[in-house]
Amino acid sequence: MKLVTFRDRSGAQRIGSVLDDRNSVADFRAGEQALWHETAPAFDSMLSLIQGGAEARTRAETVATAVASGRADAARRSMAEIRLLAPLPRPEQMRNFLYFELHYK
Repeated sequence: MKLVTFRDRSGAQRIGSVLDDRNSVADFRAGEQALWHETAPAFDSMLSLIQGGAEARTRAETVATAVASGRADAARRSMAEIRLLAPLPRPEQMRNFLYFELHYK
């Protein structure tokens, strides 16, 4: 599963995964709404998904599979209608290991 962060036509930032056709993305939030008529905080951002652990990942995989199989087609987004962003737009921390000589080598 290739996870992505993207902006939809309305400008909202969403998360999802690239589908096997590589021409579309499964929108996790929309897929969750289509399948279960609810939204979980794990799909608020990529960081939320990561922090959600195994349960959030399983839920994301379920949504992606449902979108790919046509069970949640309302959550399919064409690559032409979205704008891909950095997968993790705001990391909690960044480290520069080039400062340490052994890491540089």
